[in-house]
Amino acid sequence: MIICIFFCACDKEVLEPDKPSKNDSTEIVPPKHGDSTFVSVGMAQTLFEEQGEVETTVRGYIVGCISGTSLSGALFEPPFSSQSNLLIADDSDNVIVTKCFPVSLAAGTDYRKNLNLKDHPNLLHRKVAFQGYLQKYFRVVGMKKVFAYDILSDSNSHKNCQ
Repeated sequence: MIICIFFCACDKEVLEPDKPSKNDSTEIVPPKHGDSTFVSVGMAQTLFEEQGEVETTVRGYIVGCISGTSLSGALFEPPFSSQSNLLIADDSDNVIVTKCFPVSLAAGTDYRKNLNLKDHPNLLHRKVAFQGYLQKYFRVVGMKKVFAYDILSDSNSHKNCQ
C-alpha cells in the first residue's frame, strides 16, 4: 500500500497551454451594423491613430477622386479624370478633403473597372463599403489594399461584392 501511494503521488501534473481570450484587448471589434461590421470614415481615422495598419471595413459615400499625386488634386464634381482612386466621406455632400478617406482602385481589379468615377460618374454620392487595410495614402489615413467592396442601398443591403 505504501508503494501504491508513493507512485500515485509522483504523477506529473499536465498543464494546458494558455489560450488567448476572445475578449483580449488587442482584438479589434468595430461596431456592428445589421449583419455586417463597418466603421465610419471618422472612426477609421481614429482606429488608425490608435492601432496602426489594421484590417477593417469602412463605409461611406463616394464624394470624388484625386487627380494627380496629392490631396490638392481632389475633384468633387464631373468631369472626373482618375480611375485609380476614390474619395469617400461620412456625409454624401462633403467637399472638404480633410474629411475624406482615399481608397486605392488597383489596376487590373474588378473594383477599379466597376467603381472609378471617370467611367461611372453616376456612382457619385452612392453609399459603399470597402474591406482592407488602413494605411497612409496620399499622406492621410486611407486604404491601399482592398479585399472586397459593396455598393450599398440606403437600407444597407448588399448590391455587389467581390
